[in-house]
Amino acid sequence: MASSIMKGRAWTRKEDEALCKAYRLVSKDSVRGNCQTNDGLYECTTPMNIRNHKSCSSRWKKYLQPSLNKWHQTLLAATSRHESGANYYDKGEANDDYAAQHEVVASLRLLAEQNALEAEERKCRHEERTKQIQEEMDDKNMEMNTSNYSPMSKAYFDRKKKKEIMSRRQLFTSDYTPTMTDDKDDVDYGY
Repeated sequence: MASSIMKGRAWTRKEDEALCKAYRLVSKDSVRGNCQTNDGLYECTTPMNIRNHKSCSSRWKKYLQPSLNKWHQTLLAATSRHESGANYYDKGEANDDYAAQHEVVASLRLLAEQNALEAEERKCRHEERTKQIQEEMDDKNMEMNTSNYSPMSKAYFDRKKKKEIMSRRQLFTSDYTPTMTDDKDDVDYGY
């Protein structure tokens, strides 16, 4: 049997972690990937590993990879297990319920969007109808016969009400100032 001096010192937990990290970095490296040299593979370990390639390879193949594979398989088995008392039929029902819930949520979102659009359309129709009613009232006021009004009432109506109606229809704005034509503007175009 070989003595402990010939075997070398035992692997520490930090060395195992460094070896696993190096393996993970190599498997995720899209540039070099599996095409790295033996030395390049273990340069990723921190701190620099004083063990040689054969030692690291042996540790990985004999101890770490089988343990990690067992752990991964156990994890997969645990996630695929059914709850206590459940079977494949129950799991299928749960998946169907989950899908149905998502369909209900999607239909409720669609319904909410449609309701918002309908509310906006109702608001626009209401505003248009209000504007139309106001214009009809304004037209009636404009057509109103003021000949039998007293002079004071007639002046009030002509001045105040018609001005409000015109400003509402935006025919004349408050900053509008009529300009007088110039003599130069009297050009005969021969029409």
